[in-house]
Amino acid sequence: MNWKQNWPVALFEAVSILLVGGMTTVYLLHIGEPNPVETETNLLTSGFALLATWLAISGWMLLAENDPGRREWTLFSVGIGLWTMAELLWAFLSYTLRETPYPSVADAFWVPGYVMIIASAAMRYRAFRIEWNARRSRVLLAAFLLILLAVFVLVIVPVLLQGAESLLVLLLNLFYPIADLMVLFAALMLALSLAGGRFSTPWKVLAAGLATLSLSDILFIYSDANGLYTPDGHLTWLTALVDMSNLFAYVLIAHGMLLNQRLLSGKGSPNQSFVQEENVPLEAQKVMIFIDSADKVVFANQNLLRLLREAKTSVAGMSLGDTLGLSSQDEHALLTELHNARRGRIEKYLAEYREDGVEIEGWLRGQANFNDLREYTGADIVCELQSRSPNASSAGLRERLLISHGTLMFDSQEHKILLDYFSHIVYALYVALTEMGGNTVASAFESLFQASASQENALLSFKHGTIKVKRSPEPNVYGSILDALTEYARNTLSRDMVAAVFKRAESAFSPETLEIAKKFGLKD
Repeated sequence: MNWKQNWPVALFEAVSILLVGGMTTVYLLHIGEPNPVETETNLLTSGFALLATWLAISGWMLLAENDPGRREWTLFSVGIGLWTMAELLWAFLSYTLRETPYPSVADAFWVPGYVMIIASAAMRYRAFRIEWNARRSRVLLAAFLLILLAVFVLVIVPVLLQGAESLLVLLLNLFYPIADLMVLFAALMLALSLAGGRFSTPWKVLAAGLATLSLSDILFIYSDANGLYTPDGHLTWLTALVDMSNLFAYVLIAHGMLLNQRLLSGKGSPNQSFVQEENVPLEAQKVMIFIDSADKVVFANQNLLRLLREAKTSVAGMSLGDTLGLSSQDEHALLTELHNARRGRIEKYLAEYREDGVEIEGWLRGQANFNDLREYTGADIVCELQSRSPNASSAGLRERLLISHGTLMFDSQEHKILLDYFSHIVYALYVALTEMGGNTVASAFESLFQASASQENALLSFKHGTIKVKRSPEPNVYGSILDALTEYARNTLSRDMVAAVFKRAESAFSPETLEIAKKFGLKD
């Protein structure tokens, strides 16, 4: 973004640096003295918390009512709002009373705020499928476990040993450090959920804010319990660290909310361009193949060698499946139809997607031959194949979309067109998720594709934007896989963003292709 587009973020950052830097300087200059800016610090903290709440509500309003991400964002916004009320009440009590009571009315807002934030993070974890085996994940998890051990030994165990004047105080003394640890773990999950994408920046800032807030509160609990926070009512280095980290935490949360709100408002939609579907006539070649009663090739013209099997000098004696590059299942199905004396005729559509981007497709038509005793004696196969080589604008894209292991066989040309449409949409979703969510999200998308394909017994795989096809699946399979992938994309981005991705991707197709997609349930 340029300066004109990004001035609200730049202004926020500049004001925040001045305010936090100024307050920190005042604290450091008055170490060992009574706090001269306690009220101002509480009001400034509450002000940034209010700003974070307003930005959270603004972002929430940008999500459609049926958007899957709206629920977790609702919980997160409510949680920040409850903490804001608690900060405001704490500031009021600190200003009006000589000593702030504990428990107080502020605790009635802090406690449910923790619950909302933790619930929101749990929903996000379930949606993003974080890979804990990654090195970065293990390092962050190890750091969290060290903090957990320290909090347990230095805070939780002393609370249990010392007891409390009432059951409510004891429960709160245990709840806050445990809840802070859970918020810290929630921040860890947020930091890992979106790594490298455009959404990663706001969520990393939010994660940093939550982590800072939880660590600040844990340090406050420890220092206050041991009389180190404000001994004799005077500021210490520990006081400055706790108060300024608490203020800075809300600055980070508000900053993250601002960045996320600008992305949701449309200033961060994924940038994608797609190659227009080519409607130009393709170069057609007629391939003639004759097979004997054992289904072995006795003759094939030179067009076959040029199109399908360039490395071969002769295909005589080869099986029909090996000659055409068909899977064993497709070869069996094709020959079964040919051997049927009542039918003896086949019509299939073939397609081959090569790694270099070359695409070959066309009709296969065959007529079986029978003697007077209706015994199968062979068949005449005619293939009208068309070859498309990638041009300069589409070569890279075609290489990434589809690769077939040999030649695919379809019952009709519509089924082949359906595979093209499906691969194009899957690629569009993958590009959008990678750009906005990063590698973690892209990896989860790939895993979901593989799981959905396996569930449908489809011989499909997906890696780095490329679908590899071993055998053409049934048409109903595409809808099941695409539904799962679309739902994941909506949970990760937003319903509006995914709709925009579909619209952009479908603009590359002809009306006839879109009608076919609609006919088979892949398009509304």
